[in-house]
Amino acid sequence: MNGRALFPRFLVLHFVMTAFVTLTSPAAVSAQTSQDTEFSVPVRIVPDNLSVQEALRQRSAAERHDALDLEAQERSAIAAETAATASETQVWIGWLQLTVSAIGALGLIFTLLLTWASTKAATAAAKAALNANQLAQENFFLDQRPWIKLERPVIQLAEHQGTFAIQFSVEAINVGKTPAKETELHLQISFGKIMTPGVEGVEAYAQSVANPGTWRNSHKIVFPNAGRPMDDAVILDEPPPEGESCRIRYCVNYRGASTSAIYHTAGEVTFPVSRLISSPKAQKNSWKYNFHGTGSVA
Repeated sequence: MNGRALFPRFLVLHFVMTAFVTLTSPAAVSAQTSQDTEFSVPVRIVPDNLSVQEALRQRSAAERHDALDLEAQERSAIAAETAATASETQVWIGWLQLTVSAIGALGLIFTLLLTWASTKAATAAAKAALNANQLAQENFFLDQRPWIKLERPVIQLAEHQGTFAIQFSVEAINVGKTPAKETELHLQISFGKIMTPGVEGVEAYAQSVANPGTWRNSHKIVFPNAGRPMDDAVILDEPPPEGESCRIRYCVNYRGASTSAIYHTAGEVTFPVSRLISSPKAQKNSWKYNFHGTGSVA
């Protein structure tokens, strides 16, 4: 019974405390809220226009500085990369220039060699052409010039009132293609020991009479494929010495129709003087004597 009495009391006490708490909680909450509200009120500072503009300016300057710094860094990186690329390119170009220069030097040397060879070949070709032209002209003149051929001469000894003369006659035949002008015969007679003809003496004599100033102007024209007798006589102061040999050198000089060159045909005969004196005129053409002939340009 005591327990039952205590339970209602406890229950009443519980309700009382609950109510008290209920009644007192709003106040406490209100006080707490009031206290929190009093210390939680935000403070807002409203800046003036100058401060705002200055802040904006500073922020813009900072942003511009950051942008410029970033741009400078980017430019620096690009410049470094460009410099590295340019350096590599410069090295490559340097090697290329060196290679090209070496090739150019070799090409220049090769060009000089080719130029030298070409000049040498051109000079040789010019000389060859000049020689060929000169040979062609010489061949033309040789083909077109007159050529005098001398037959075997006829020699006689004439005497008149104690005066002796050796008469010399030779047939000159033009075997060339153009007329022979100013054709003239020259003689040289000497006596001595038996002698044999020699080409050196004949040529020396032909050269000695090549000067037209020594000619006697007994000129004749010998046409192509025609002949003319050439006569001359040498007067002796005394009879020919018997027992010796007589040597007669003769030369026929002439010019071409279209040139001033002097041509000649020369020869030499040797025989004993006794044969010249004792042989009758009828046998003169059948004499057997040494004969030598030569022909050249004086």
